[in-house]
Amino acid sequence: MLGERNIISICPYCGHDRGRPAQRAYKCKNCGNEVFVRRTPESRERKPVTYEEVERIETLWSDRRENRTAETLYDVLFSYIDAGLREMLEHPIPDLHYVQIIGHTKSAVPVCESCSALVGKLLTPADARKFKLLPNWGCKNVERAFFCLISYEIVFDDELPADFKKHLYKPPAPSLLNRIRGWLRD
Repeated sequence: MLGERNIISICPYCGHDRGRPAQRAYKCKNCGNEVFVRRTPESRERKPVTYEEVERIETLWSDRRENRTAETLYDVLFSYIDAGLREMLEHPIPDLHYVQIIGHTKSAVPVCESCSALVGKLLTPADARKFKLLPNWGCKNVERAFFCLISYEIVFDDELPADFKKHLYKPPAPSLLNRIRGWLRD
C-alpha cells in the first residue's frame, strides 16, 4: 500500500508529492497543472498521468477492446456450439447420427457466399467438432450483422433423404485446410 501511495500521489509534471493517493483527476498545488489518474492495459495499476498520456492510454484501451471483441465473439459462439455437440456425443440419442448445417433465411441479412457453400451439408457430431466449421471464419455477415447466419440442426435417421450420402461433408485436403486456417487467422 505504501508503494502505491507513493506512485499515485506524485505529480507527473513537477514531481511534487501530494501526500495522499489520488482517486480521480486533480489540480497540482505546486505547478497548477491538471493531473489525471488512469490504468494502462499493460500494467493495470492506477497512476497519475498528463493530458497527453490520457489520449495515448485511451487509444490503447480502444484498440484492445476492438481486438478482443472479434476474438471473443468467435470464441463464445464456438464454445456454445461445441458444448452442444459434446453433449450429443456424451449422451447419444437413439436414431440421431447426423447434424445438418442450415441457413437462417428469415433474417434481414442474406446468407453470404461462403456460408452458402456449407448449407445443407450433413456431418456426424464427432466430425462437426473435429472440423470446427461453425462459426464460419470466412463469413461476410460478421461485419454487417455481427454473427454468422448458419447453424447446426439435428437430423434424425428417419428424416434423412434417400440420397443423403451426396450431402455428407467432405473436408478439403489437410494441407489446404491448414493453409486456409492460417490465412484466416492472419
